[in-house]
Amino acid sequence: MNAQNKVTDITNYDYCQVNSNMLYFYKIEKKGFTQSRGYFSGNRLHIYATEKVDSIDKKYYGSMNQIKLSDLNSDFDLSKEFSEKVYFVNQPNLKQFYFLKNDSVLVCKVIRKNKVWEVENEKEDEIHKIIMANNKIIYWSSQLGLIYKKDNEIKTSFLGLQSYYNDKSVAFSIKDKDAVNMKTGYFEIGKYTLKIKKGENYAVFKGNQKILDDLPLKYYDDKHFITIDDKTVKFYNSDFVLDSTFTYRDIYQDDQNIEILTENQIKKIDTRLFATAFDIYIPFGCGTVTNYSLSIKRNRIREIVNAEMTYGYTSQPKNIFIDSKIKFDSLLFVSRRKTMDYSVNGGFDDRVILIKNKKEGLYSFNQKNDTITLKEIVPIKYNKIYLLNGFVILNKSNQMDFYDKDFKVNTMRFTSIDFFSYNYIRYKKRNRTEGWMNKKGILFDDL
Repeated sequence: MNAQNKVTDITNYDYCQVNSNMLYFYKIEKKGFTQSRGYFSGNRLHIYATEKVDSIDKKYYGSMNQIKLSDLNSDFDLSKEFSEKVYFVNQPNLKQFYFLKNDSVLVCKVIRKNKVWEVENEKEDEIHKIIMANNKIIYWSSQLGLIYKKDNEIKTSFLGLQSYYNDKSVAFSIKDKDAVNMKTGYFEIGKYTLKIKKGENYAVFKGNQKILDDLPLKYYDDKHFITIDDKTVKFYNSDFVLDSTFTYRDIYQDDQNIEILTENQIKKIDTRLFATAFDIYIPFGCGTVTNYSLSIKRNRIREIVNAEMTYGYTSQPKNIFIDSKIKFDSLLFVSRRKTMDYSVNGGFDDRVILIKNKKEGLYSFNQKNDTITLKEIVPIKYNKIYLLNGFVILNKSNQMDFYDKDFKVNTMRFTSIDFFSYNYIRYKKRNRTEGWMNKKGILFDDL
């Protein structure tokens, strides 16, 4: 190796040990040991600290046991032993590879299986040859670890493996580079290999034979594979033969189910029974949240601030004055309850229902300090106002409609609006046309 031209000859040590990323040498004395710690500057080893110790201890978690230098093989040439070879650690969801980039640089590549095999990290560092007494040889990289040969077998204390060092279930092996798969962007199911092409699209292989070229895979288990494109949902069996196809008009997907509107029906698929071929984003938040509670009592609104997480107290109820020229008999929050909880993070629904002479109207309110100001959304003329799947429903003389930005007071299009799921509502229009509405408020009349 390039570093072999400038080696450090250390001839008077009996043991070697790796602690963290530091190299320790020990010499047997009449009482205890002389311990020396060294580091490399360029290609030369500098011993920077020497002291007497009673025993050889592991200084850090994951440190390796000491090596008796007299047990090592002589004339160990790493560049020859590792030529076109890979030191390979194979686990179900993690693979680690160590190999020489050139005569003096060692590379560590780690890939981890998430949805597909991905590079978790890759680093490289110069490796140094150290000649001990009687031509015993070790190779050392301060970033990657120690390599030595004992009983004609290559051994290592690679730093990335130290947490597994005493785990006998971890298999270490040296293989030819060509025999080790360091590729990423694929996963295997039974006899098949799925290689990612772009986004969530895969090519499917059985051995070297390509079965499918462009599979937009979404969910899978041992028996079924579900693909979704902009028009169809397809089910393939365990041999990737197409079982069934659904052309959809609308679709909703989350981490628990898929609901597809095909022709005039909603079909449900429980995705909790499947693995996903894509990453599910789960938002994570932390910090202190101050919670508020509004309550209605005797047509007045009271506010309570629960700041227990923040300041360790709950406030006394505070009355909020309602500034309104509208006369009403009673009021409810838009949920039709007399209490509403919200937080500074999540906000709240700033709408209330005013009731007068058994008729209802919808109003927004703006709270500023101790005063709430009401503003009319729709007047007090409806039999009932309520929420369904997040939509405000207005009912007047058994005719109904959704309140949205296009709502017209004199237009009531529906005779029934019923809950079907949290993703779809079933409706019937005054002209007897039936259909579905999705969470975006889009109507799909039956075909």
